[in-house]
Amino acid sequence: MWNEVIDLQFSAMKYFDMLVAQLKFETVDQILALMLDHLSTLIYSYLPTNLIEQKCKQVFSAILDIFRDDSLDEYLMIPLVDNLFAFLADFAHI
Repeated sequence: MWNEVIDLQFSAMKYFDMLVAQLKFETVDQILALMLDHLSTLIYSYLPTNLIEQKCKQVFSAILDIFRDDSLDEYLMIPLVDNLFAFLADFAHI
């Protein structure tokens, strides 16, 4: 599906929404890292610039929600922490 977004055959916004919704369900660290990388690329390269702050906040909040889950596997924390700062969009996040 990512290739379809790159080829402009699938909506970047729809792909963004699908990835954000799927984040909390992902159980494989490598796939989670890839999803976060795709989200960052979508925000900064494919979505309208007036949506960057809003979409960064949305992903940042989704990541924080995942961290709040007591059943989060330790190995899933690595890609979340590694990518967290790519989505800082608000001074309150610091």
